Amino acid sequence: MDDEPETLKTHSKLIREHLPNCQVLEADGGHKALEIMKQTRPNLLLLDLLMPDIDGFGVLEAMQSREIAHSPVVIMTGQILTEEMLSG
Repeated sequence: MDDEPETLKTHSKLIREHLPNCQVLEADGGHKALEIMKQTRPNLLLLDLLMPDIDGFGVLEAMQSREIAHSPVVIMTGQILTEEMLSG
């Protein structure tokens, strides 16, 4: 999930090209991603930490209280993370 449309399209395209048998679901924000995850459990989640509605940390927190807590997550960010952020 990513809130920048071009980045979202690029990541989706790369996954579809390299993993053609994989279903790719796109979300342009945390709220939409959590709604999608109510319907389906992702095998992998690409997560941007900087989003306007619910940031990536909020999505991770919401995932902990659901069946999707064990879905693998790849975190992407242009932000410099502190030790405290990394430990979370």
